Amino acid sequence: MLTFIEIVLLVVVSTVLCVPFVWWYFFLKKFQSLNVIPGPRPLPLIGNAFDVGNTPTSLFNNCVNLLSQYGDIFKIFIGDECKVFIANAEFLEEIMSSNVHITKSNAYKFIKPLKFGLVTSTGSKWKQRRKLITPTFHFKMLDQFLEVFNASTDILVSKLSSEVGEDWTDIYPYINLLLLDVFCETAMGVKISSQEGKNSEYAQALFRYLDIVIARAFSAWKRFDFLFQFSSEYPLQEKYLETLQTFSRNIIEKRRFEKSQQVVEKNARQWNQTKCGIVGPVARIRLN
Repeated sequence: MLTFIEIVLLVVVSTVLCVPFVWWYFFLKKFQSLNVIPGPRPLPLIGNAFDVGNTPTSLFNNCVNLLSQYGDIFKIFIGDECKVFIANAEFLEEIMSSNVHITKSNAYKFIKPLKFGLVTSTGSKWKQRRKLITPTFHFKMLDQFLEVFNASTDILVSKLSSEVGEDWTDIYPYINLLLLDVFCETAMGVKISSQEGKNSEYAQALFRYLDIVIARAFSAWKRFDFLFQFSSEYPLQEKYLETLQTFSRNIIEKRRFEKSQQVVEKNARQWNQTKCGIVGPVARIRLN
């Protein structure tokens, strides 16, 4: 006959063994409504981690294979998260045009150290900032930026001319610098000329920071903030983050100063006009 201690141990062991299976049952039940979406069968706990790969390149190649196998929409499980991949323009339009489903995926948590902006925010804050920035992308406003687009593209073409005759060229770094120049000059009103090697510290900090973000997204343990603090990338992230935030603060201070100067100049012009409007009649009276 079993002793009390043996019974307790048996209950504890049975409970420990049953917990994962119970968790897995409720986990599948939670996503039962997504059963209509095809996808590879997930494994307990790890899901489809082996089906997607551990690098951006392997993820892309595997997703292409899954799209050819399951069609333009399929789902996979990464741990306890369900990811739905869509390659259908109509479906994407329905999602992207929604003003309700605006919360970003968990992958965006890795750029939260950049603070809450249009990319990372949600709810009323996102709607408020989207409302402020939308007029900037109006077609009439974009026409005003054609000169910036053309000038930046001319620099890109000049840089790419050195690659003529090569078997192949990685244009990703070139496009990154082009987009950075265009965005800073059009959206922030600051010309940084990163394509010409200026402000290289900011450009390098931005790209290195994003590399760390991508690396965290594909790491099983670096995804957790607490564990990430003990990695070699953490101090580098803080260094790059300080560079980015210093650059942003300098731009904001510069724009505020320019705005205050415009207000001062406007008030001075109004004062001069008012003064002339008063002095003129007085002078005519004296002449008479």
